[in-house]
Amino acid sequence: MNPLIDQWLDDYHLALITIGTLKEEESTSLIESLKSIPPLLDNERLANIVLNLNPCLDKEVADNLLELLFSIYNLSERSDISIDEIITQITQSIKEDEELSSEISLEESQKISLRLNSLLDDNGTIAASYKAMVILKDHKCVFNDCRVFTDVRPIFGVDTTVNPVGMGIIHMLKIMYVGLDGPNELFIGLDYSDLEQIGEEIQRAIIKETTIRSMFAKSDIHCV
Repeated sequence: MNPLIDQWLDDYHLALITIGTLKEEESTSLIESLKSIPPLLDNERLANIVLNLNPCLDKEVADNLLELLFSIYNLSERSDISIDEIITQITQSIKEDEELSSEISLEESQKISLRLNSLLDDNGTIAASYKAMVILKDHKCVFNDCRVFTDVRPIFGVDTTVNPVGMGIIHMLKIMYVGLDGPNELFIGLDYSDLEQIGEEIQRAIIKETTIRSMFAKSDIHCV
């Protein structure tokens, strides 16, 4: 058995059990919603839409199911195995693993296989969102998070035994990103004018994106 599949099952077997034990009407509703929702890059927003369309689910279940579905696409990419083959290997592994087979019945295993195939349909929300994420984040460095730390530094004259002649305010911009070699951090010192310049550039970019989205919306083209 593929060691990547083994590890994946260890991480996601509880979410698999959830898929296998969903009531038929709940499963159908989830599958239909993940065929109708446009692709999104924001998983939190996607989870909220799924919850609105599937009130039978709670937030934790929705988050876990979406994480599981995206992880299968990631597993496919890492192992160079098709989605269909991965689903086949998953269901086969459930049957062969004594612990998993004691938690997941044969009927539930069959439901998992059928439901995963439907949820991961090539034309569905998960497939489109994952492909969009891969394309739009195919850069040498991808932004992850940021913080700004503000500090006050004393400015002394020639005689450092005398009180400071002034105080300087400095801002440290911490950018967390993922590069080719994994997670990294970058620290940049900024003053007030730098903050204003960055703010202006960000606002300009937001206005440009709003304009572009409006243009495509008139053509009935969805922007992720």
